[in-house]
Amino acid sequence: MGLLLCPRCRRGSFVLKDDHWSHGEVEHGELECDQCGSRYPIVDHVPRFVSCDAYVGSFTFQWQRLPRRLYGLRTEGSFSRFNIDREALSGKRILDVGCGYGRFLKFFSERGKDVVGVDMSYSVNEAFSYCGLSENVHIVQANLLRMPFKESMFDLVFSFGVLHHTPDTRKAFMQLPRHVKPGGKLAIFVYAKWFETGLGGWSNKVKERFSDSYRRITSRLPGTLLYGLCHMAIPLYRLTKLPRAGTLIAVAFPIGFDPDWRLRIIDTFDWYSPKYQWKHTRREVEQWFEQSGLTDLFLSPYPVSIVGTRPPDPKQTITLSYAA
Repeated sequence: MGLLLCPRCRRGSFVLKDDHWSHGEVEHGELECDQCGSRYPIVDHVPRFVSCDAYVGSFTFQWQRLPRRLYGLRTEGSFSRFNIDREALSGKRILDVGCGYGRFLKFFSERGKDVVGVDMSYSVNEAFSYCGLSENVHIVQANLLRMPFKESMFDLVFSFGVLHHTPDTRKAFMQLPRHVKPGGKLAIFVYAKWFETGLGGWSNKVKERFSDSYRRITSRLPGTLLYGLCHMAIPLYRLTKLPRAGTLIAVAFPIGFDPDWRLRIIDTFDWYSPKYQWKHTRREVEQWFEQSGLTDLFLSPYPVSIVGTRPPDPKQTITLSYAA
């Protein structure tokens, strides 16, 4: 509880009330702010600072359907784009913003000292189940725009493919730098705006236009119906391998392209279901880092993935590095 701060008044710490313990952890109880008196329940080991999953309900639906045996796939490769030495995570306190079902929580928990995951969706239940009663893993359900954490507490604040699913990506990003310790790092990945950049070639630009058009309908469909439609990714994947016609099919019907058909369905659902799905240019996101005073920016070749450092000296100038 030493990391927590009341998201309502931004002043108070918490007093634990009506607590029931299991296996050395609080299973159920209530957190009461010692300043404004706000109360927040702890349900199934997870403090809940929101009463519902609001606009992220599609992710609750999505991660409940991912088979457990597929949970850890692609995590190592996804993290490698940030050029952060895994050995440097040892002994660090890490915040995973938008932790989903917990794949990066598990990854960080095997390397860092303390790991905190926060998500607005009920995928926090899957994350807790996946990570179990780990002494160095703590999970919170909260709005990313009003996170219940004290400032300057984390050596690494990490967010992978999440901020663009909030009502305002920039506003969500601006909540993060204050939680980074001086000398710590902030690493994020958000979707690229292919059409307004020189990246990705013509196919990604056209795919973007097609998928944006489809999303006007798909993001409003019931989850069960859309999930069923996403099974079309299984035969479409094979059709995209056809000579000549395959490229046109891939452009006109953007789907997930993972070789595993189960992940292909999930990836396709992930693309078409969220209420919000903003896209950004690399320069746009660079400016957010610069405006936040973050320095030593690393610009990954995988757009848009950027790492910045909170300088010990706030007067330090910004430098950039690019992956080879």
